[in-house]
Amino acid sequence: MHAVQRSIRPGEWFMVDNGRKIAILLEVKTKPHDVKMIRAVTYQPRSEDRALIGYFPDMQTAAYVTWGEWVRATRTSPAQSED
Repeated sequence: MHAVQRSIRPGEWFMVDNGRKIAILLEVKTKPHDVKMIRAVTYQPRSEDRALIGYFPDMQTAAYVTWGEWVRATRTSPAQSED
């Protein structure tokens, strides 16, 4: 089961899968017009090890795409597991 949990930092959330952090969602303002976006990156303890997932217009879209990327990266299809 996945969920989005608020961090102790304002404007930051963690996406978790069964209690395991899988992504960080952060509210940012993009230049030059200061448009609020949600930036999603993979979760790693060290920031230099994180990978950008993307920038999204709202939390719902960010969570949907981030979860989809996680599922594609970690789940195997039934056809792959029948080798």
